[in-house]
Amino acid sequence: YRYLQRDKQRGGDLWKNLRHLRKRRHRRFGQPRWPQGLPRKFIEQRPEVINQRKRIGDFERDLMVGAGRQGYLMALIDRKTQLVKLVGLKNNKASLIHVETVQSLRGLSVKSMTNDNGVEFSSYLKTAKEMKIPIYFSRPYASWERGTVENVNKLVRQYFPKKTNLKEISDEKIKMVETLLNHRPRKKLGFRTPIETNFGKIG
Repeated sequence: YRYLQRDKQRGGDLWKNLRHLRKRRHRRFGQPRWPQGLPRKFIEQRPEVINQRKRIGDFERDLMVGAGRQGYLMALIDRKTQLVKLVGLKNNKASLIHVETVQSLRGLSVKSMTNDNGVEFSSYLKTAKEMKIPIYFSRPYASWERGTVENVNKLVRQYFPKKTNLKEISDEKIKMVETLLNHRPRKKLGFRTPIETNFGKIG
């Protein structure tokens, strides 16, 4: 990457062949929008077993926004097995996020969840109580602390670019992308798929 960066600075275009063009991130909101008085457990409080990816069931959660804020796509991913759940949403209300999170993960082994500080996750206490799990938050504007789900977002964006109106994407197409990702061999999994790793004998 350093070589490609130097080539770019010299006017070269090798960097254009990268899958991800490393665009500079910008803050979506000028001020934090988290409701005052609503407590959170931050990522520093997570037990080491989550950080080291030693068990199945520790999920990361994020929300992708469609062009012009038309439609939303929630991504949930197991930190160890890379198993992905994708859910299309018509709005980003916290109550809907809660219902869809519980429904999407029903039947799976879920031990914890980590997400960002978006107000859409402000019903997390209800989610934590119903699922009987702790929910942690990354520090504001520190997306790299949820690198697993951020990497999945990049893969999803290959199918649904940022200019896509997500409200027009059918549930069938979303499930098709979910299936493709879950059956995609991963180097970090020893070239096994997330489906094989999650439902096999690993973990």
